[in-house]
Amino acid sequence: MKPEPIEAVMWRTLKILHRADYDTWLAHINMTHPCTRQRLTRYIHHLQVADFVHTADVGHHTTYRIAPQAP
Repeated sequence: MKPEPIEAVMWRTLKILHRADYDTWLAHINMTHPCTRQRLTRYIHHLQVADFVHTADVGHHTTYRIAPQAP
């Protein structure tokens, strides 16, 4: 069986969490799959360029959530 791409894990994790700050999202991904900060940062950038995630500033943290128009 072929290993699942880390991008699929990152996307599914945010779908499960509904909304998460960066550190929470990364911690939940790393519970089952190794993921570096650089990898998640790059993935978030690609999602933002495609307008698949929305961000909101809550206190001192930025939170991420899946945009309604995302697949």
